[in-house]
Amino acid sequence: MLGENFKVMGKKDSARKTFIIGAASVIAISIALILTPENIVEQIPNYLLTAVAAGVLAGLAKKHQEKGIKDILSSGGKKQSVWKIAAITVLSTLIMLAFVLAVSAIMA
Repeated sequence: MLGENFKVMGKKDSARKTFIIGAASVIAISIALILTPENIVEQIPNYLLTAVAAGVLAGLAKKHQEKGIKDILSSGGKKQSVWKIAAITVLSTLIMLAFVLAVSAIMA
C-alpha cells in the first residue's frame, strides 16, 4: 500500500522504487529462510516476521507519507477500498508462495 499511497500523492517514481525494494526484500527474506537450516527456522515464531514487517512498514508510512495522506484526506480525498487492499494482499501472498515453491522444487 505504500506504493499506492505514493501514486495518489503524485510521486510515481517513489511508487516504482517502493515496489522494487519491496519485491527485492521479499525475495531476499525468502531465500534466507530457505537456506537457513530447518531446525533454526522452526524456532522462529510464526508471527515474528509479519510483526516486524508491519512495524517497519508502519514506521516508513508515518515518516514518508503521513503529511501527504493527511493533506489528501483533509482536501476531500478518499481512502483506498478495503477490498482493493485485500486483493493486493492475496495477490502478493500468491506470488510469494509461487516463488517459495519454485525455489523449494529447484533445491529438492
